[in-house]
Amino acid sequence: MPSADEQSLALAWAIVLAVVAWSYLWKCLAFWKAARREQIGWYVVIALAPPFGLVEMLYVFLVAPRVPEAGEGPLSGGGAGESTSRRLRGGVNLWNKPASER
Repeated sequence: MPSADEQSLALAWAIVLAVVAWSYLWKCLAFWKAARREQIGWYVVIALAPPFGLVEMLYVFLVAPRVPEAGEGPLSGGGAGESTSRRLRGGVNLWNKPASER
């Protein structure tokens, strides 16, 4: 039977691992949303933010829902789902053409 010290050490490690997993989950989600919206400033803030997911949760729930994704705003010049790089190429999608026509 494990001693009380061994049990408390195991519990402490379980709590640390749960906090690390929680923080990693929110950081990844916030990184993904900031990258999809091409928000470099928020990406840097999230990267430099301390752990525990507080800044990441603020971004995901308060900032990200209010900012349109890249290519969706009124000044974007393109329809929904059209990327900036595609608009810059004049609407030509090079990925669907054979290599000889690119």
